[in-house]
Amino acid sequence: MRYGTWLYDELRRMSYTLEDLPRLGALASYSPQDAEYLRSLGYAVLDMPNAYDSHCTIAPVTEDAISFVGANYPNREHTLRALHEAGIPVRAYGRDWSRHPWDIARTRRFKGTGIPAHRDIDRSAAYGVMASSPATLNIHHNQDGFTMRTFEAPGVGALHLIDRADVARYYEPGREVLVYESTEELIDLCARIFVNLAGRMQSVRPGSDAPSPSTPSMIASKFWRNYGPKLPRRSRNLACLAAAPKHSALGERTRPEHGARPQR
Repeated sequence: MRYGTWLYDELRRMSYTLEDLPRLGALASYSPQDAEYLRSLGYAVLDMPNAYDSHCTIAPVTEDAISFVGANYPNREHTLRALHEAGIPVRAYGRDWSRHPWDIARTRRFKGTGIPAHRDIDRSAAYGVMASSPATLNIHHNQDGFTMRTFEAPGVGALHLIDRADVARYYEPGREVLVYESTEELIDLCARIFVNLAGRMQSVRPGSDAPSPSTPSMIASKFWRNYGPKLPRRSRNLACLAAAPKHSALGERTRPEHGARPQR
């Protein structure tokens, strides 16, 4: 019988040793650096990144804040706290963030982050959260491979904010994904997303003279419910952000010069 093994994490975080590799059959790795290293040892290794499960049902969830689904690492907490303190509606999903008594007990995270949070959710609900939120965050941590969210967010039609310029290997920055290179730029992008969604909601909904929702997050949520299903997947016309005002209730902000800054 022919068989193979997909290394879905960096080798340094897995229990396999170099002595184990010959018995694993054909090899594939989500990590380009690991794949290159193993090839230097004489192994034939296939580059195989994570993916989006198109067979998974997208749960009908409504989320009006910038969403993040994943574990809590220091750089992620720093980024989400910066958004929260800047007045950007943001919500984190996962046991590491949750203040539910059971989650506190099993993670032993007795001190909360102060960031609005939700408990663990299954994949279907996670897809719904990402798809319905104004934008979803993808923050890497100490890895050269790309997270599952890199492919799930575009797969469900989410507006995808990612911290790695080398995502250009798979998607076109500025069209299919938005890359940010600093916390300040991310705050600016998120503020402009809310402003832009508000403007689009006003321009496309019938009876534009009707009373407006009181907050940008409410506008974003209603925009998705009314018009989101009609938008093409993997793109929400990200180019329109370039024309969005570079100001909001947060005040004037200047976007940094574009440049690469792979992170995690």
